[in-house]
Amino acid sequence: MKGQGTTDGAPLRVGIVDNDPLVLTMLERSLTSPGAPVTVIWTATSAVEALQRCMTADDRPDLTLTDLQMPGVDGFELARRLRAQYPGMSIVGITAFLTSLAASTKDAGTGAALDAIVDKATPARDLIAELATISGNTRLLTWVAQQDAAKELSPQELEVMRLYSDGHTNDAIARRLNVSLTTVKTYARRAFEKLGVHSRTEAAIACLKRGLI
Repeated sequence: MKGQGTTDGAPLRVGIVDNDPLVLTMLERSLTSPGAPVTVIWTATSAVEALQRCMTADDRPDLTLTDLQMPGVDGFELARRLRAQYPGMSIVGITAFLTSLAASTKDAGTGAALDAIVDKATPARDLIAELATISGNTRLLTWVAQQDAAKELSPQELEVMRLYSDGHTNDAIARRLNVSLTTVKTYARRAFEKLGVHSRTEAAIACLKRGLI
């Protein structure tokens, strides 16, 4: 069951479950450090703790990201209980043994309550994109689309953005690149559209956050 999505532009609210505190820290950093509109509202080291957190409406996430192989109540059972109680919640399993586990769950039907199973080695950007698609969160989907567009900035557009971040004016950039002022403005306009921004300052911040300059 896919998430119902959000229409109010709110960040995606996520709860993370893993019995390893180091993995919890890693996952939380992966989801929040790139500047994506994701809010980790809690982390839990057991399924029981996660279920308790979800009992309070304010602590109920849009999406729960859970390790599948935990002692006691595992991630599959947690997903079944969450699905029964909160059918609109997105639930994603995460594992270090994706290939073997995915095959066994398909045969046994144990992963039916999960929207997806992802690998713990998935790069942060790809994990965020996966959660955006599964949850249907409109703000996060927009952010992912902007990230994809930003990757397509031409070398000239990137250079103009870099020079903007250094404080250069359009006239100075035109002289530096040996092009017309109109050409500089065209590069800037195209870059702004791809980045989803409206000013030089916003463009510089967006490029820095995304590691483009």
